[in-house]
Amino acid sequence: RPAASKEKAVERAVRVGLAILTEGILVAPLEGLAGVKIKRNRDGTTYVDLSYAGPIRSAGGTGQALSVLIADLVRRELGLGRYQPTREEVERFKEEISLYRQVQHLQYTPSEEEISLIVSNCPVAINGEGTEDAEISGFRDLPRIETNRIRGGACLVIADGMCLKAPKIQKHVRKLRIDGWEF
Repeated sequence: RPAASKEKAVERAVRVGLAILTEGILVAPLEGLAGVKIKRNRDGTTYVDLSYAGPIRSAGGTGQALSVLIADLVRRELGLGRYQPTREEVERFKEEISLYRQVQHLQYTPSEEEISLIVSNCPVAINGEGTEDAEISGFRDLPRIETNRIRGGACLVIADGMCLKAPKIQKHVRKLRIDGWEF
Protein backbone atom coordinates (compact mmCIF):
# COMPACT_ATOMS: atom_id res chain seq x y z
CA ARG A 1 0.00 0.00 0.00
CA PRO A 2 1.42 3.42 -0.92
CA ALA A 3 2.50 5.72 1.88
CA ALA A 4 0.03 8.45 2.85
CA SER A 5 2.64 11.20 2.48
CA LYS A 6 6.22 11.82 1.43
CA GLU A 7 7.19 11.95 5.13
CA LYS A 8 5.69 8.50 5.70
CA ALA A 9 7.38 7.17 2.55
CA VAL A 10 10.83 8.29 3.75
CA GLU A 11 10.18 6.99 7.26
CA ARG A 12 9.00 3.60 5.99
CA ALA A 13 12.03 3.29 3.69
CA VAL A 14 14.50 4.13 6.45
CA ARG A 15 12.85 1.73 8.93
CA VAL A 16 12.70 -1.12 6.41
CA GLY A 17 16.27 -0.41 5.31
CA LEU A 18 17.49 -0.48 8.92
CA ALA A 19 15.59 -3.72 9.52
CA ILE A 20 17.30 -5.30 6.52
CA LEU A 21 20.73 -3.98 7.50
CA THR A 22 20.37 -5.30 11.05
CA GLU A 23 18.81 -8.54 9.75
CA GLY A 24 15.59 -7.79 11.59
CA ILE A 25 16.91 -9.00 14.93
CA LEU A 26 17.24 -5.63 16.57
CA VAL A 27 14.74 -3.03 17.70
CA ALA A 28 16.73 -0.20 16.10
CA PRO A 29 14.29 0.34 13.19
CA LEU A 30 11.45 0.85 15.64
CA GLU A 31 13.08 2.65 18.54
CA GLY A 32 16.04 4.43 16.99
CA LEU A 33 14.22 6.62 14.55
CA ALA A 34 11.80 8.95 16.33
CA GLY A 35 10.35 10.26 13.10
CA VAL A 36 10.78 11.96 9.77
CA LYS A 37 9.61 15.43 8.82
CA ILE A 38 9.78 17.38 5.63
CA LYS A 39 10.85 20.90 6.49
CA ARG A 40 11.83 24.02 4.55
CA ASN A 41 15.18 25.70 4.02
CA ARG A 42 15.45 29.50 4.20
CA ASP A 43 15.00 29.68 0.42
CA GLY A 44 11.72 27.76 0.61
CA THR A 45 13.02 24.46 -0.78
CA THR A 46 12.12 21.27 1.08
CA TYR A 47 14.44 18.85 2.86
CA VAL A 48 14.23 15.66 4.89
CA ASP A 49 14.75 15.97 8.64
CA LEU A 50 15.56 12.67 10.38
CA SER A 51 14.86 12.72 14.10
CA TYR A 52 16.75 10.09 16.05
CA ALA A 53 15.56 9.04 19.48
CA GLY A 54 18.08 8.08 22.11
CA PRO A 55 21.22 6.19 21.26
CA ILE A 56 20.60 3.50 18.66
CA ARG A 57 23.71 1.57 19.53
CA SER A 58 22.08 -1.69 18.50
CA ALA A 59 22.18 -0.51 14.89
CA GLY A 60 25.91 0.21 15.12
CA GLY A 61 27.67 3.07 13.41
CA THR A 62 27.29 1.55 9.96
CA GLY A 63 23.53 1.12 10.31
CA GLN A 64 23.17 4.64 11.67
CA ALA A 65 25.12 6.15 8.79
CA LEU A 66 23.43 4.03 6.14
CA SER A 67 20.02 5.11 7.47
CA VAL A 68 21.00 8.65 6.40
CA LEU A 69 22.10 7.41 2.97
CA ILE A 70 18.80 5.53 2.53
CA ALA A 71 16.87 8.69 3.44
CA ASP A 72 18.89 10.63 0.84
CA LEU A 73 18.13 8.11 -1.91
CA VAL A 74 14.40 8.23 -1.14
CA ARG A 75 14.53 12.04 -0.90
CA ARG A 76 15.86 12.16 -4.45
CA GLU A 77 13.22 9.75 -5.76
CA LEU A 78 10.49 11.91 -4.23
CA GLY A 79 11.91 15.12 -5.68
CA LEU A 80 12.71 16.70 -2.30
CA GLY A 81 15.53 19.23 -1.91
CA ARG A 82 18.82 19.03 -0.01
CA TYR A 83 19.23 20.19 3.57
CA GLN A 84 20.94 23.59 3.71
CA PRO A 85 22.26 24.04 7.25
CA THR A 86 22.74 27.46 8.73
CA ARG A 87 26.09 28.43 10.22
CA GLU A 88 24.43 28.29 13.66
CA GLU A 89 23.22 24.72 13.10
CA VAL A 90 26.74 23.62 12.16
CA GLU A 91 28.22 25.38 15.21
CA ARG A 92 25.53 23.84 17.43
CA PHE A 93 26.72 20.33 16.54
CA LYS A 94 30.34 21.23 17.32
CA GLU A 95 29.35 22.25 20.85
CA GLU A 96 26.80 19.49 21.27
CA ILE A 97 29.05 16.55 20.34
CA SER A 98 31.75 17.86 22.65
CA LEU A 99 29.23 18.08 25.53
CA TYR A 100 27.73 14.69 24.73
CA ARG A 101 31.20 13.14 24.99
CA GLN A 102 31.42 14.46 28.57
CA VAL A 103 28.26 12.62 29.65
CA GLN A 104 28.23 9.53 27.41
CA HIS A 105 30.75 7.32 25.61
CA LEU A 106 31.56 7.86 21.95
CA GLN A 107 33.53 5.27 19.98
CA TYR A 108 34.99 8.10 17.97
CA THR A 109 35.39 11.78 18.78
CA PRO A 110 35.40 13.78 15.56
CA SER A 111 37.31 17.03 15.24
CA GLU A 112 35.42 20.29 14.77
CA GLU A 113 36.53 20.23 11.13
CA GLU A 114 35.05 16.75 10.61
CA ILE A 115 31.78 17.77 12.28
CA SER A 116 31.60 20.89 10.11
CA LEU A 117 32.34 18.89 6.93
CA ILE A 118 29.62 16.31 7.66
CA VAL A 119 26.89 18.69 8.84
CA SER A 120 27.59 21.24 6.09
CA ASN A 121 27.46 18.68 3.28
CA CYS A 122 24.98 16.02 4.38
CA PRO A 123 21.94 16.28 2.07
CA VAL A 124 19.59 15.17 4.88
CA ALA A 125 19.23 16.89 8.26
CA ILE A 126 20.29 14.79 11.25
CA ASN A 127 18.21 15.86 14.21
CA GLY A 128 16.81 14.29 17.34
CA GLU A 129 15.13 14.41 20.66
CA GLY A 130 16.85 15.84 23.72
CA THR A 131 18.16 12.79 25.57
CA GLU A 132 20.43 14.28 28.21
CA ASP A 133 19.66 16.64 31.09
CA ALA A 134 22.54 18.89 30.00
CA GLU A 135 21.82 21.75 27.63
CA ILE A 136 24.04 23.55 25.19
CA SER A 137 25.04 27.08 26.20
CA GLY A 138 25.57 28.66 22.78
CA PHE A 139 23.47 28.40 19.65
CA ARG A 140 20.26 27.97 21.63
CA ASP A 141 16.66 28.34 20.50
CA LEU A 142 17.40 27.63 16.85
CA PRO A 143 14.18 27.61 14.80
CA ARG A 144 14.70 24.19 13.18
CA ILE A 145 15.94 22.41 16.33
CA GLU A 146 13.18 21.76 18.87
CA THR A 147 15.34 21.44 21.98
CA ASN A 148 18.32 23.00 23.74
CA ARG A 149 19.08 19.68 25.43
CA ILE A 150 21.79 17.43 24.02
CA ARG A 151 20.41 15.22 21.24
CA GLY A 152 22.16 11.92 21.95
CA GLY A 153 20.89 10.03 18.93
CA ALA A 154 21.91 12.80 16.53
CA CYS A 155 25.37 13.07 18.14
CA LEU A 156 25.92 9.32 17.78
CA VAL A 157 24.76 9.25 14.16
CA ILE A 158 27.27 11.97 13.28
CA ALA A 159 30.23 10.82 15.44
CA ASP A 160 30.00 7.01 15.50
CA GLY A 161 28.10 6.77 12.22
CA MET A 162 28.94 9.39 9.63
CA CYS A 163 32.49 10.16 10.83
CA LEU A 164 33.73 6.80 12.12
CA LYS A 165 32.17 4.76 9.32
CA ALA A 166 32.99 7.21 6.50
CA PRO A 167 35.23 4.69 4.64
CA LYS A 168 32.45 2.10 4.68
CA ILE A 169 29.86 4.62 3.52
CA GLN A 170 32.16 5.77 0.71
CA LYS A 171 32.54 2.14 -0.41
CA HIS A 172 28.75 1.86 -0.76
CA VAL A 173 28.53 5.28 -2.43
CA ARG A 174 31.12 4.29 -5.06
CA LYS A 175 29.59 0.85 -5.63
CA LEU A 176 26.10 2.30 -6.09
CA ARG A 177 27.41 5.38 -8.01
CA ILE A 178 25.66 7.89 -5.74
CA ASP A 179 26.67 11.48 -6.31
CA GLY A 180 26.64 14.23 -3.71
CA TRP A 181 28.44 12.15 -1.04
CA GLU A 182 32.02 13.11 -1.94
CA PHE A 183 32.51 14.73 1.45
